[in-house]
Amino acid sequence: MTPTPHTRDAHRQLAVFVGGGAEALAVVEPVLDSRSYDVEFVDSDDEPYATIAALRPDIVVVSLELENDTCFQLLTMLRLDPQTAGIPVLSYVKDEEVAALGPTNVDPNPARLAPAFISRAQRH
Repeated sequence: MTPTPHTRDAHRQLAVFVGGGAEALAVVEPVLDSRSYDVEFVDSDDEPYATIAALRPDIVVVSLELENDTCFQLLTMLRLDPQTAGIPVLSYVKDEEVAALGPTNVDPNPARLAPAFISRAQRH
């Protein structure tokens, strides 16, 4: 799939969500609105690396699916490529994925993503 060209407003930043759905958006939407972010959603099966490399977003949020290694490969590729290595990346695991694991040290509360997002946004 060829990435859709995204017209960037000089006054707005771009956030790309990979594999994230309504749950992730609900958590960070207030932050995105207050910080003037445009949001691009990319399915984890739709060549997210190519889309991110083409769009060069200000931040990437990745929903990790434990049974699908595509997102883990994406994280590796983003860090290895000098063109994308500087893009801040936040990742999280969906509640239902964490619940399926049983007791873990993974924080199942996606609301904790917002403070991390704010912190990253303030540094960039």
